[in-house]
Amino acid sequence: MINPKEHTVPEANDQRITDYLIGVFAELPTKSSIKKAIKADRVLLNNRQAKSADIPKTGSTITLLESKSAIKPYPIDLEIVHEDEHLIIVNKPPGLPTSGNFYRSLESALGHVRPLNGSNGQLHSPKPVHRLDSLTSGLIIAAKTINARLLLGKLFEAGDVRKTYHALVMGRTPEFGTMNFSVDGKSANTQFKRLTEVRSIKNDWLTLLELKPKTGRTHQLRIHCSESGYPIYGDPLYAKDTIRNKGLFLSAVRLQFVHPVTNKEVDVKISSPSKFENRMNNEQKRWIRKYGHN
Repeated sequence: MINPKEHTVPEANDQRITDYLIGVFAELPTKSSIKKAIKADRVLLNNRQAKSADIPKTGSTITLLESKSAIKPYPIDLEIVHEDEHLIIVNKPPGLPTSGNFYRSLESALGHVRPLNGSNGQLHSPKPVHRLDSLTSGLIIAAKTINARLLLGKLFEAGDVRKTYHALVMGRTPEFGTMNFSVDGKSANTQFKRLTEVRSIKNDWLTLLELKPKTGRTHQLRIHCSESGYPIYGDPLYAKDTIRNKGLFLSAVRLQFVHPVTNKEVDVKISSPSKFENRMNNEQKRWIRKYGHN
C-alpha cells in the first residue's frame, strides 16, 4: 500500500517551498535535493504538484512521494476489467507477484500493457496500490497519476475499499459465519458465506466460499480458513495433504469503492477462475462413479 510522507505547515510562513522544506523530510536535506524532488513530481502541495515558487500557508499539507524507479516492461497480456484516466483495474494471473524487485511482476506487466508518459501528473506506468499474494489471482487497482496514487492509498488505509474473494476449501462449512482468529498477534475479521458444495472422495466435501475480509492482514484468508478447519484447496502453506501443482484456489472477484477523484461508485466483478468449477465437477463425477449417488 502507498505510504507517502506528509507534513502540515503549523504556522504562518513567507518562505518559498524550496527554502521551507530544508530539513523537514530526512530525504531532502538541501535546497538542491528539494528542487530535484519537485522537478521529479515527488512533492505535492495540498494534493497538487508543487512548484518551486509556491509559498506554503498555515495548515497546508506537503506530501513527499517515493522516488520513481524505472520499470522494465514485462511482455505479457493482462485482462483489463476497468479503466479511466486516473486508474486501471486488472485481473492478476496466479503465480505472478504484485510488485517488488522482480522483472516478472504485475507492476512490470502494467508497464507493458499501459505505458504512460510521466508528464502532467501522470506516472510512467500504472502502480498497484495494494497487493495480492503471488499465488492468489484476481482484481488489483493500479494508479495512473500521482494524485490518484495518493488518494487511492488513503482509501485503502481508511478501509474504504470493499473486497470479495472466492475460495474453494476442503470440507463442508456452515452456511455463513465470521472468522475472528488473530493474525500475527493482530485482530482480524473475515465474513464467509457458502455458495455451493460437492462431494469429494479424498476430502469428503469441497465447498465454494464467498469471503469478505474486514481487515487486511498478510495471508489472512488462508490462515482464517485453515484455522477454521477448512483450508483452501491447493494451499502449500496452510493445507495438509492437499492437491499439488494446480495452484491456490483463491481469487479476488469483486472490488467496491467510491472513486477518489470522480466520487462515483465503482463496482467491478469477475467470475471465479474456470479451474474452480472444473475441479468441483471432476470431484463430483469421481464420487458418483464410486458411490453411484451424490
